[in-house]
Amino acid sequence: MPRHISPDFPHGIRVEGLVLHDDKILLVHRIKKGKEYYVLPGGGWEDDETPEEGVKREVLEETSVTVTVEEKIFELNSPDRAKKLTYLCRYVSGIPSIGEGPEKEKMARDSENFYEPLWLDIEKIPSITLYSEEFQNWLITTYLPQHKS
Repeated sequence: MPRHISPDFPHGIRVEGLVLHDDKILLVHRIKKGKEYYVLPGGGWEDDETPEEGVKREVLEETSVTVTVEEKIFELNSPDRAKKLTYLCRYVSGIPSIGEGPEKEKMARDSENFYEPLWLDIEKIPSITLYSEEFQNWLITTYLPQHKS
């Protein structure tokens, strides 16, 4: 399915979900081209869906976790990367594992990259590399202090 592309965002628009559950955050642990980092589950927003539908689909494809989408909480506009829309999601069910989407096919044929969806303790967020750096800083300094359980 075609992805949302515009003259303002030629790299497309990425939608991703912030899923918090039992003092843990749902992340995808990656090692790609020798770099180790974490990302929120997400991907390209497709033309036939709303951003919220895209988040729900991407979280399920990448992690096998079902969520409901609550609200957009963060937006990052960058001329050299995809625009990023981050949505707060509520955990419904599922155990993190590679879903049935393109990620599973890619991992099956790519021995140089590592991809693992997982729950990570929220307190570890400052000690990891979470992309984007702008989101990680916002999460640590603004969102988490206001939403402690």
